[in-house]
Order: sequence, then C-alpha cells, then structure tokens
Amino acid sequence: MRKRLLHGLVSVFLLTVVVACSSDAYPALMPEKNGEYSLLWLRDRNGGVTPFPLIFNEVNKVTMPSSLEETNKNYPELKLEKVPAFVIFDNRGVVFKTYDQDEAINFLEDILNDSK
Repeated sequence: MRKRLLHGLVSVFLLTVVVACSSDAYPALMPEKNGEYSLLWLRDRNGGVTPFPLIFNEVNKVTMPSSLEETNKNYPELKLEKVPAFVIFDNRGVVFKTYDQDEAINFLEDILNDSK
C-alpha cells in the first residue's frame, strides 16, 4: 500500500515536471487518440538481449532509437541522461519518464488497468 502511494506521488511529481515540455517537439512519438499511450524505450545495447515486457504490447506505439546521442539530437527537450530510458506519452505529451524498467512497467500497468 505504501509503495503504491509513493509510486503515485512520484508519478504526479514527475508528470508535473515533464508536462512543461512542449508536445510540439515530438508529435511523432505521441499517440493520436485520447486514452492511448506510446513509449520511447532507449535500450542499453551493450547489455546483451533485453526481453520485451508484455505490457509494452499494450501501448499504441513503441519507439526504440539506436542511441542516446541520436535521441538527444532529435528530441533535446526530453533531456535524457542515460540508458536505459523510458518515456511514456499520451496524446498531449510526456506523462512519465524513468531510467528504471520496473518503474515503467508498474506505471503502464497502473494506467492501463485504470482505463479498463
């Protein structure tokens, strides 16, 4: 219960911080419809094979750029600092950003289960 509450508070804080980014900067990464989500997943290519989490199949689109440098060049507003990185969008912009895969999975499970 405490973990879920803390996760929720952190999510609201991060949402408040990252929503300030202009959604005009990355429309290709965002879903078109309200209620849909997309994911930018920047993987660590040096870590070997990374399994594709099943929950990632539930989002509208998964974008997997080839490098941190390419991503920061194409989307400097995201200000990604390291890999792995996970940025979740709705049709208005960024709703969650993390460098932890489990946090991304938990966030998606929470928002997708709430919308059902």
